[in-house]
Formats: sequence, structure tokens, C-alpha cells
Amino acid sequence: MPKNELVQSQRQLRTATSTHCSRRLTAYVFALLPIFVTASPLAAPKVPKTANNLPVSSEATPDASPKAEPSAGAAAPALVAGDIKKKAKEHFETGLRLYEDGDYSLALIEFERAYSYVPDFRVLYNIGQVSIQLARYARAAQALEQYLKHGGAKIPAARVTSVHIDLKMLEGRTAHLMVKSNVDDAEILLDDSILSKTPVTEPLLVDAGEHRVTVQRAGYASRTERLVLAGRDESMLQIDLTEESKAQQISERPPLMPLTDVTQKPGVFPPVAPPAHKNELLYVGWGATGLLAAGWAITGYIGIRAASDLHSALQRPTTANELDSLRVKARGWLLASDILGVTAVVTGGTTLYFTLKRPNRDQPPSHVGMTDLRLGLGPGAVQLNGAFE
Repeated sequence: MPKNELVQSQRQLRTATSTHCSRRLTAYVFALLPIFVTASPLAAPKVPKTANNLPVSSEATPDASPKAEPSAGAAAPALVAGDIKKKAKEHFETGLRLYEDGDYSLALIEFERAYSYVPDFRVLYNIGQVSIQLARYARAAQALEQYLKHGGAKIPAARVTSVHIDLKMLEGRTAHLMVKSNVDDAEILLDDSILSKTPVTEPLLVDAGEHRVTVQRAGYASRTERLVLAGRDESMLQIDLTEESKAQQISERPPLMPLTDVTQKPGVFPPVAPPAHKNELLYVGWGATGLLAAGWAITGYIGIRAASDLHSALQRPTTANELDSLRVKARGWLLASDILGVTAVVTGGTTLYFTLKRPNRDQPPSHVGMTDLRLGLGPGAVQLNGAFE
């Protein structure tokens, strides 16, 4: 192959490979270059820097990058600016690799951690798109709204249109939930994850679907409510808490017993209604008797019809085989009828016997009656005397 054609073929191969990798990286998630990648010694062009030396993507101008400041509590006070950017870069690149491997859960954690060190608005786009992949629609909507808010005019018009399309889709997969309680500073948990604290001033954005909402605070008995939210729902829950000491007193409180005057003669106690007992065997016996009787009647009818056909055949010219067939048919049905009839009589008689043998439950059992009750007090003793009959 000529040298020029070989060089051209190699260039086309590199171009196709680069395009494939770029599409795989940017498919619905990464349309921007890594914002934390510094220029390596092998790179020909240098990545533009901001005033505080923060690397940015090639889409942004040097003045377009936000100020690189770690979020409160995200980095230790001992970390200097270089260490913060280094950690942010490591987490961001790890998130890219995990996304390439399809591990979206870990990729989201890495992007969230990178944003906690260097809150660049462009990372919010990645967080939103990965959250969509994980069906965390409320988190995706929050990240994309913050992306538009913090990015402002720095975001290309095509990207703004794409994000608005995503937000429109997310409206049908999220709902708003307002949680109220009689206790302030109580944690609100959605499916065992902390969502907010009371009092809630505005509805909370949550995913549509089935949820468990728990309100808890130290010193109070926690409460959990279940609810189902559809897309675009606006629901309100009132979950009040009770102090643990009061809740325990209510649960441990013994049942109250009615008191009677000890000097009064209550007389004879009314008879207690006997418990209802059902003899399943008797029900089975009567049911079997009914079925056997029905079978006896049906087989007897068929047997009589078969005998009538045999008698008619004897009155006209016919073959011996036909007579034998009619004779066997009539004999078989009549024999089956006799067997079923005898079985029905035996079953019914046995069931009737045990039915009549049961005790009469209408007669209440005898009870002991109290005719007198006296209370006496003595030195170091209490006496209770009663007379029964």
C-alpha cells in the first residue's frame, strides 16, 4: 500500500476510534470535558486556567469558571488549595471511570464528593444525568435546576434546551410532599434516608412511588406512615409524636376492673353462655348422606331406563349381541343404584345416631351464686368473708 494511503487510513482509524469513545463518554451524560484534568507534559495545548489556577473545560473561557471554594465541612481545615483541587480531580476522574464501567451508583458518589471539594456548576450536570440513570429523579431534578441557576449565561443554548427537556420529563416522575409535626427539630426520613427536619417551610421534592415516611426525635416515640405518590402529586402528612415516658405509661397501663359495693349483696351471677362448638364430622356425615342419596336416585333412574330398553328389545326381532349389551347395561346401573342406596342409609343412620347423642346445649350449666360478702379489718390483717350457694 502507498505511504500516503497508509497514513490516510491510520488517520481515519484514529478519527473513528476517537469519535466512538467520545460518543460513549458523552452519551446523555458528559457533553463537557473533565473540568479537573490538568495539562500533562504530553499534551500539546495547555488547558486554560482561571485567576485562581483552576483548570476548566475547553467550552469555558478563563473568566467563565466559578470560584473554586470547598463547601463548608467538605475538606479538612489543614488542606491547602492545591490539595483540595487534587482530591477533587481524583474523585472526578474516578467517577468518569466508574461511569464507563456502568457502575452508576459509585460514579454518583464520586461526582458528589468532587463537587463538595470544588463546587463547579458543570459537575451538577453530571450528577443530574447519573441520577436519572439510577432512577433518583428528585435528586436529578434538584441538580439540574441548580446547574441552570449557577451556570446562567455560561451554559450553551443547546444545553439549556436539553436540560429543560429533562426537567419536563422529571416532572412526571416526582411529587411534592409536605410533612408537618407537633415537634420541632425532628428528623424526617424517607425510606430510611434523612430527607429534612421539622418544621418544613415548603413541600419536599421526592420520587413518585411507594414510600415510608418516618418522623423521629430523641425522647419521643417515632412514627412511620406509608403512602403512594403519583407523578405531580402534592400530598400532606401530619405525623405527631408522643414523649416516650407518656407512650410507655399508656402501653403499660393495666385494664380497669369494675368496682362493686362490698356491703351490697350482688345475688346470683347470670349464667355464662357456653362456647359455640361445631362438630365438623356431623356436617361431613350429613353432606355425604345427601350426595349418596342423590347418586342413588340418579343411578336408579338410569338403571330403570336401561331395563325398559331391554324389555322393549325382547318384544321385537333383535340380535343376541344387542340383547346382551342391554342386559349388562341395565344390570350394572341397577347394581350401582343398590350400592349407593345401602351406603346412603348406613351413613345417614350413623350420622343421625351421633347427632341425637350430643348433649343439649340449650341448658345452661349450673353456676355458684354469692349471697353475702363482708369485709373485716383486724390488727395486722384484713378479712373477707362470703357465703355461696
